[in-house]
Amino acid sequence: MTERQQVLEAGDGKGEVSEYSRRDFLHTSVLSGLSLAIASFTGCSSKKSSPEVVAAESILEGKLATFQELYLKDGTIADKQQLNELFLQSEHLRFLQAGGKTAVTFAEFQTEVYLPLKQRIGESFQELISTADAEADPMIALKLAVFEALGQSIKYNKEFNSVLDPIVNQRLQCRSATQLFLQFAREFDQDLLKAGEQLVVIYTDTHALPGKLDTTGELRAYEMTSSGAGFVDFGPLEQCTVPMRVCKSDHVAAQAILGTRIHSELVIVHDTLGSTTFTGSYEKPIALAAGKGEGSSVANLISGAMNSATECFGFSSGKVTVPEGDQEIFARSYISSSNYQSSSAPVPDSSSSGADTVALDRLPASERRTVMNYLQHNQYFVDCWDRQAGILNNDQSTIGEKKILFRQLINEMETYWDRNAISSARDMAGDVLAPRGLEPSIEPAAIFNKIQHNWSVLQRR
Repeated sequence: MTERQQVLEAGDGKGEVSEYSRRDFLHTSVLSGLSLAIASFTGCSSKKSSPEVVAAESILEGKLATFQELYLKDGTIADKQQLNELFLQSEHLRFLQAGGKTAVTFAEFQTEVYLPLKQRIGESFQELISTADAEADPMIALKLAVFEALGQSIKYNKEFNSVLDPIVNQRLQCRSATQLFLQFAREFDQDLLKAGEQLVVIYTDTHALPGKLDTTGELRAYEMTSSGAGFVDFGPLEQCTVPMRVCKSDHVAAQAILGTRIHSELVIVHDTLGSTTFTGSYEKPIALAAGKGEGSSVANLISGAMNSATECFGFSSGKVTVPEGDQEIFARSYISSSNYQSSSAPVPDSSSSGADTVALDRLPASERRTVMNYLQHNQYFVDCWDRQAGILNNDQSTIGEKKILFRQLINEMETYWDRNAISSARDMAGDVLAPRGLEPSIEPAAIFNKIQHNWSVLQRR
């Protein structure tokens, strides 16, 4: 039994639920609201042929004909609202096929859970952008509104890859969180995007995150496996060296619905990988003859997307490992783009780099990078603090072994400080922040001094 099946079988421990109340939903977390809308969940692979799945497939198949005909022909997405509804419905089916069992049909889920959630997020989003500076990034406001609505019980778990999972099971991973965010981003795009800007999905090694590409070619991303702003500045796309594939979000959603990978010229806006990362041909049209053969069934249409945690355009080096089971989700305001060079999402931690006090999204690009460079160094020293704590708290090590490891850490930090001119980086960041009345909440020098103090204490033992 997988981790997902164990969670679904255990459910919330709340059993059957009472009648849904919209007012209660709007004033509680999604999880508590959910206890009023959805029954307990069970999970096992045999549920793939359950009556719920069969019914969901039949309803979705009945709505797909016009959409798939236009899209398969030339990539036309004529109705964005239809795209959103079909995508959400295909996610409902994905959820059922993975073992989730709801007490409601898709129509009931949409009316009783999704739309109230959308309204709640919309109200929070509008409140945030109405009080923000004119230069503030509305994408960050939407991300904060989404996490506020999901509640504090949300966990990371790599097996929960349906958009319904963060809502229903309070568990997310990069695919489910990214697509949930982009679902709402498409709903509120008139308040998110300026003329010419595009919502995108950014695929890095075994990872996906949502982003925005502006008219100058600047790429911003928002890490969905961390709460907080989770802001990632990839900079000018043509200068970005991170292995990635950047795709238009509406086409990713359309191809997730149909379970295919076609029209690459319409989908991919930046690709440093080429087609060699895919098995088989780059273009992978599905066998779809209306009403004929297995290719016409909804189950087969979306099977490709069902079997990929990062959708049809994701890729993997095979070197990335993700922890099993539930993982805590921590707030991160800023994440360096260098974290995405050769691994999946940066490992979330509870430490703060001080970026919570820095309105990075409001700074001009050159000044923003000056501050981000310093914060990246800052994060290194925060990580060193965690490392020295691990050394001191390791009951399996002798005092002598701890001293050796601690001395090595001190030497490493001294070398890092000199090599990266930390004092100069701090002064440059200060020149940007001070006129705005801002300063990092944590200083490398302060962390270094505390670690050196602990070293002096350890030496006396």
